[in-house]
Amino acid sequence: MKESIKKNYPNAEKGSRITETCIERLSNEFHFNLQKTLMATSVCSDEVIRSATDFRGHLGIENPFQLGGLAGYPFAGLTGLKAFLSHVPNDGYAMILFGPHIGVTTQGEIGYMKRKGQTEKSGCCGALQAITGSLKKMKNESKADPELDYQLWKIESDLRKKNMDIEGDQEPLVSVTNQTYQFIYEKLTRLTDISPGLIGKKRLALIGGIIINTDHGFDDWFDLQCFKVI
Repeated sequence: MKESIKKNYPNAEKGSRITETCIERLSNEFHFNLQKTLMATSVCSDEVIRSATDFRGHLGIENPFQLGGLAGYPFAGLTGLKAFLSHVPNDGYAMILFGPHIGVTTQGEIGYMKRKGQTEKSGCCGALQAITGSLKKMKNESKADPELDYQLWKIESDLRKKNMDIEGDQEPLVSVTNQTYQFIYEKLTRLTDISPGLIGKKRLALIGGIIINTDHGFDDWFDLQCFKVI
């Protein structure tokens, strides 16, 4: 498992270690008051995301503000960001954890994991798996229903615009996941760039990367790709 993770994400570390490192930087380098820090996430809707990091525990937050939907896309948009920033405590701080996720089994198989209570492996991220399969089969447009499956349709449409050629990739799901991270980062950057009045004197931390989920009972990993304070 570790070999497979490091092959695809050589800078990845266990999520608990990344959490500690980021919290230490926020506290000591940027002087965040953790008791006055509100957290939002732009991560996948999948329940296994929660076990990858422990920012909630350090900040004393049970349920962060949710900006993301399938695959971590910030579907809440500008309205969601406005709402989140308006909830930050007086003289407080804000943090957004973002990024897609990918599974790795104990045998090192990419795109799968065994969940709690299940004996068979299941897809992770299921949405990006479906899109990867679709990209392999079709070259023109998504078959996802934009009315009944808008989020999947939107993500796949964005990926198609990149004209991604994944047929020759040894791990096509890794390529799709990495590109999805770039989309999420770019969209959040656009949202924050047009929101200086909302951010005001607050400090906003953006912490992003690829969340790597493993079989239940094993540590999850995180490939940190962005640590930025606005």
